[in-house]
Amino acid sequence: MHQVTFTLQQNTPIIHFLHDQPIATLRATELKPAFDKWLAHKLNGKVPEHWISHSNEVGKGNALDYKVSITPIGGSQSVALPMEKNAKSDKWETKPLNFPHLLANMGGKHKKEELKNLVMHKGAVVTIRSWHNELLETIKTEFPIFLTQYNFGNRSSKGFGSFICTEINGIKSKYQNPALKYVFDWNCKGKNDIEKQKNLFEAINWLYKCLRSGINQVNRDDVTEFYFKSLMFAFAKQKGDAWDKRSIKSYFYKDGEMPSNKYDYRDWLGLSTEESWGKKYKYAMLKKSSNEIERFASPLFFKPISVGENKYKIYFGVQDNNSEYLESIAGFATAKINVQFSNNKDNSLNLTPAPEFQLIEFLKYALEEVDIEEHLFAYDNKNVNTTTYWVYRDFIKPIFQSISNNLENE
Repeated sequence: MHQVTFTLQQNTPIIHFLHDQPIATLRATELKPAFDKWLAHKLNGKVPEHWISHSNEVGKGNALDYKVSITPIGGSQSVALPMEKNAKSDKWETKPLNFPHLLANMGGKHKKEELKNLVMHKGAVVTIRSWHNELLETIKTEFPIFLTQYNFGNRSSKGFGSFICTEINGIKSKYQNPALKYVFDWNCKGKNDIEKQKNLFEAINWLYKCLRSGINQVNRDDVTEFYFKSLMFAFAKQKGDAWDKRSIKSYFYKDGEMPSNKYDYRDWLGLSTEESWGKKYKYAMLKKSSNEIERFASPLFFKPISVGENKYKIYFGVQDNNSEYLESIAGFATAKINVQFSNNKDNSLNLTPAPEFQLIEFLKYALEEVDIEEHLFAYDNKNVNTTTYWVYRDFIKPIFQSISNNLENE
């Protein structure tokens, strides 16, 4: 049997259910099916018959005929969140709960071992074995590229579980830049490993909020201190369409008055099935569902890569080579989204995803055509915005400036 060995560098923590075990790392059961689909997509579905496994194992499908083993390397970093039992709910929770994008443990768990947590090593060794030498040669070429387009574990599209290949059979292999158009540079700040990782994902989170939902920072008295209108809102406006949040407000709070050109824009960046609205709406819960789709993960993909001590390049964009995402986008385009409010259960609103929406077009508008400071003040109807506010000063401004600089240096 032939084999090829890849040494991987781990860039960001993976959200893992076996977080307390020293062997917790990439899982072959997740990696292999994803890589099989990648190879089939790259080969336009024309996979040689003798490469396909004819094992009688249930659920094997058209898996390719190779075996994968994975071993973590280097000591694990201290990124796991502390666990505590909530005296009121009698459930185990991870602390702090405000780690960006970490949703797996929401609501807590009755058993501590049911919680997922962050795990990070220096890297991992992936050994792939097969009787088919031609298949292994193809794997040797494609696997490093595959890693630049995939992350692993929960919340992978937001940058968790990022790995790249640094060696093939012990020989150094410089990773190829991910086939993603946009990138920004980020220096992680913090006193320890977990604080630095939190700072990295805060940067991704603030950028994502600028693009999708907007930002409304309030103080303890529920008074707005900083407001950033969603760039998706501005995109819909220049298209002449109504913002979906406006349509929802009109339907549920203004006697059913509805704009004629009502579409769902925000959920093109990932269907949020539950949202909590603020004090003005009595903290009502908004729920979205669809008979056509169970869920729709964001097609916007982030790939953070460590390039030095505390230094990262965060690539992001559309995964053109990911067949799962392409199929998911096609399914969402024809879905009908049913919207309900917890304080108005007798009514529901159906929204259609904005027709002919192209994520590439939106990103070009938001990241290349909009002046971010002009955008900030264009919607400052509460007279609160300032370029010295910490969210803008420490995150929004340097992120968008770095994106612009990297575009100029292409």
